[in-house]
Amino acid sequence: APELVELCDSMGFMMMVEPFDEWDIAKCQNGYHRYFKDWAERDMQNMIRHYRNHPSVVMWSIGNEVPTQCDAQGYQVASFLQNICHREDPTRPVTCGMDQVDCVLGNGFAAQLDVPGFNYRVHRYIDAYNKLPQAVILGCETSSTVSSRGTYKFPVELKADAQYADHQSSSYDVEYCNWSNIPDDDLAMSDDHEWSMG
Repeated sequence: APELVELCDSMGFMMMVEPFDEWDIAKCQNGYHRYFKDWAERDMQNMIRHYRNHPSVVMWSIGNEVPTQCDAQGYQVASFLQNICHREDPTRPVTCGMDQVDCVLGNGFAAQLDVPGFNYRVHRYIDAYNKLPQAVILGCETSSTVSSRGTYKFPVELKADAQYADHQSSSYDVEYCNWSNIPDDDLAMSDDHEWSMG
């Protein structure tokens, strides 16, 4: 929303702007894949031209967990979208929120992005860093800690997918979804490795 970008400008928040949750391969029946071929370039161009003069926008993201990331030719679609970003705004880098690390490291998808971005895969950052040429890793979506306000479970311990009879989670921020981790893991990665950000 324009109002959000203006608030980020005035408050000093940095943000990336992202248009797509799917490209040419469907994620859901009535998704954007139905329009991608005819509209992707125009939509990207309009988005970038609309927001490229905002100081809070520091990066463009071309997608989030798109199924195309695992396609053998997916890197070509990513390159097409990244080139639109570079053409319309050569001043900002381009990323993509990837959640299928094995695919994107094996098929060239992650290697051709300006900034490889990973979702909930902090335990794979070092491996990705060692295999990719960019010398930087971005945590696009990280740490899904769950908690219920005012509920404290004992003993306090790290737990994935914790379930209780009262259907509440502990407020100690030590419980997380099985596909994620606690924020401390991401913060430690950023503290320990200057090439890790997000």
